[in-house]
Amino acid sequence: MNDSPTRKLVTCALLTALIFVVTRFLYLPIPGGSGYLNLGDSVIAVGALLLPSPAILFAAGAGSALADLTAGYAAYALPTFLIKAAMGFVIFSMVLRKKFHFYLLGVLVAEAIMVLGYAAFEMNAFSMAHAIAALPFNAAQAGANFALALILYKPVARLATILWGDATFTTPAPTTATGTPDERQPAPNQPTPDQPTPPNQPTPDPQKDE
Repeated sequence: MNDSPTRKLVTCALLTALIFVVTRFLYLPIPGGSGYLNLGDSVIAVGALLLPSPAILFAAGAGSALADLTAGYAAYALPTFLIKAAMGFVIFSMVLRKKFHFYLLGVLVAEAIMVLGYAAFEMNAFSMAHAIAALPFNAAQAGANFALALILYKPVARLATILWGDATFTTPAPTTATGTPDERQPAPNQPTPDQPTPPNQPTPDPQKDE
């Protein structure tokens, strides 16, 4: 793997910016001032593929929190940083296992953290009614981002392979009929130990020695 520190730093900066842009400008305010719906979670999910490093925690938290600050939701900035960083950590941990189903599990658990994390924050910072009213919207955001993370998985995994020089996920190697050199079938004209000598090859004449 090409794990150049400079490349990781640049990738982290680009992902932080991308998470901020997608979260800040592709959003829909939730009625009642309970934050806003956005697609930033899907960028965090695929970002863990592009940056299989703990640095994804910073990119996820900082990009999302900066979006809250500039969108007028400063009260959400700190919990957003913590929640999104936790999401990045969970997905990153699953990506290290290099199996697609672990990636799916990581995104699912991360979205559950998002829904429950914001519910806990809003319950303590505002009221139970406020948290319950926002819960369906956060659940809808989780479902949309989960679906988008699955759609983007294949192209982003290919990009990660190009970026880092090895496959992000491993798949079982297909079985072939060639086998190892010792298991391959002999050439047509080469007899095996169990085969008799072909009739077109003359046998030695014992009378020639007399």
